[in-house]
Amino acid sequence: MENFSFRPHHRLLTKHDYSAVFEQVDVRISKGPYLLLCRTNQLEHPRLGLVIRKKFLKCAVDRNLLKRLARENFRMRQYLLPNLDVIFMNRGNSDQKTNTEISALVAELFESLAKRHAK
Repeated sequence: MENFSFRPHHRLLTKHDYSAVFEQVDVRISKGPYLLLCRTNQLEHPRLGLVIRKKFLKCAVDRNLLKRLARENFRMRQYLLPNLDVIFMNRGNSDQKTNTEISALVAELFESLAKRHAK
């Protein structure tokens, strides 16, 4: 049985990790105001980094909700992904969307990444 945990080794933690993905993007997937930037890593598991900009989501509650949704969707699909470093970003205003719409968009985004890189 798979362990669907989200441990520190599944996260991008350092500036070097983030800059490596930003400098060499292998895959770019977007849905609405959200974007995934992906790069192959040398590890045996995928890792997730979050870049949630305050410019587009003023309220901390909304930013934290988006982070939780992104982490949860990554956590549930991490075994469908190859060894990738993934950065989840918001790049537009999603204030007018309901929680259900945001959740559906984030789920679609990670589902399309999983389908694109099916093992």
